[in-house]
Amino acid sequence: MDLRSVLSGTPLAIALATALFSTASGDSTSDPVFGSWRLNESKCRFSSMAPAVSVVRTFEPASVGFTRILETRLTPEGEQILIEYVAAYDGKEYPIFISHGATGRRTKSDDTVSFRRVNRTTVEGAFRNRGNKTAEFTRSVSDDEQTLSVKISGIDSTGRRIVTLLVYDRLTT
Repeated sequence: MDLRSVLSGTPLAIALATALFSTASGDSTSDPVFGSWRLNESKCRFSSMAPAVSVVRTFEPASVGFTRILETRLTPEGEQILIEYVAAYDGKEYPIFISHGATGRRTKSDDTVSFRRVNRTTVEGAFRNRGNKTAEFTRSVSDDEQTLSVKISGIDSTGRRIVTLLVYDRLTT
């Protein structure tokens, strides 16, 4: 299964951005991305179609050195899609899993993601589909830790070059 086909009708950039986050230590105080974030469409720059109606990402510590990432999206058709993975900042590829609200069945995508930490607030990485690189990204958390920005450069499912900026606001707990 290909993440691009699962999320057709939404920008590939958002689909690819599902896998942008992890932590090197597993310590919840060490990574400013931990918590929940809502996509703020008014601050984004999209290369393709408008995004899902709602996108919320949650990042939480998993086993030592890993982070669990959950993205919940609501499509314009009312379908809920959950994108999930567990990853570390070690440059290795990690699989992405997708669940559709109607069935709730978790399916492994053909896509993987890899990460490396640049500094405390910045991460760089790449997405691959069946081993072929489809996009690169840089994720940054603002100094006040209230804004998450993701710049993605890659190729969409039609072969067109994209550059997208996604901006998320931190949700209060």
